[in-house]
Parts: sequence; structure tokens; C-alpha cells
Amino acid sequence: MAKRVKLGDIVQILTSEGVSYAQLSHINPDYGYLIRVFEGTYAKRPKDWAEVVARPVQFSAFFPLQSAVNQALLAVVGNYPVPEAIARFPTFRSRNGVRGGSIWLWDGNASTMLDRPLEEEEQSFPVRGIISAPLLVERIEKGYRPEALIPIGTSALYAHRYIRRTPHSLPPNPRKRHHPTPRKMRRKRTTQEQDHALALPSEQQFARGLIA
Repeated sequence: MAKRVKLGDIVQILTSEGVSYAQLSHINPDYGYLIRVFEGTYAKRPKDWAEVVARPVQFSAFFPLQSAVNQALLAVVGNYPVPEAIARFPTFRSRNGVRGGSIWLWDGNASTMLDRPLEEEEQSFPVRGIISAPLLVERIEKGYRPEALIPIGTSALYAHRYIRRTPHSLPPNPRKRHHPTPRKMRRKRTTQEQDHALALPSEQQFARGLIA
């Protein structure tokens, strides 16, 4: 049985870009394990963990670390005191519903609703929520950062240059008409497809939250 994870644990994350490392910095009673993923990947295991934790944090996220370790999805490879730079619990941001919904900041205890757009510093706050192992790896491989995609002060005329082109953000093509699938050609979705469909709303909400 896998050992119990504890604060300061350094976990190894295998990606297509190389080996990435993260550290468990906090445990929240509601969201669980908060990990800080450090910038950069390695071809082999570092000899000094101090060098790893001194790197800038690429992103922070709540992640079911104990479960992932139990399933051998990730491995605890060391332990090192949490650096002072990340010892303080970060402030998270979130948005209710779709774009235009209320924006909230959460410090781990209390939530505050904003009656204004996010300020420049607040755009770098991590997005509140728990991510899965596949999403953790995807974020590392794609160089994800929590900063808002559209810089403050950018006019609507040029905002499209900063929007990430995902299936959920692409504008409809007026030349491409939608042709409904004939009823005879429709088939029942498999259990795997149903599970994937159920997971899509949260990913859509997450993508929308990025441009809060």
C-alpha cells in the first residue's frame, strides 16, 4: 500500500515533454491537496530538491494526490521544506456560470464577490477547483498558466488575438451548415462516451473561467 502523503512531499509527473515535479504545500479541509507545479521538465531526476523548489511555480491546483499515489499515477520521490515563497495559501478566483457571471475570490476560508473586473494581479490567481490526472498532465505539456488570456486594456477589436482557439471558443462558421444526423443513423452512446459527455460541462466552465 502506498505511503501517506504529507506536506513538503515532491511528486514526479511523467509527461511527453519530460519529467515534471510538483510539491504538496497545503491541505484544505474542503478541496484537499494543493500542489504547486514548478516550471521546466527534466530528463533525469535532480540531485538537489532545493534547486527544484526554487524554480517559479507554473501553476497551482487542487489535486487528489493521495488517490493518484495509491494508483501509481504519480510517485512521491522526496520531501523538502515548503519554500517561503509558496508557504502562504494563495487566493483563488472563480466565476459563477458563463461569461458575465459574478466573479469571486477565495482565500481558503472566506469568499468575496467582486463588483468589478479582475485587476492585473488578480488575473494570475489560480482558478478554484479540483483537477484530474489527465488534465494535470495536459496543463504541463501545453504550458498552461492561470493568467487571463486577454490582457487588461485590450480593445474588443484586438481581443481575438489573445483568445485560445479551442473547440469551445471558436466562432461559428457561417458557411458551414449544420446537418442533423438522420434518426436511423443515430446509435446509442457507449458508457465511455457517456462518461466523457458528463465531464464536458466542467471543462467548459473551466475554459470560460480562464478569461474571467
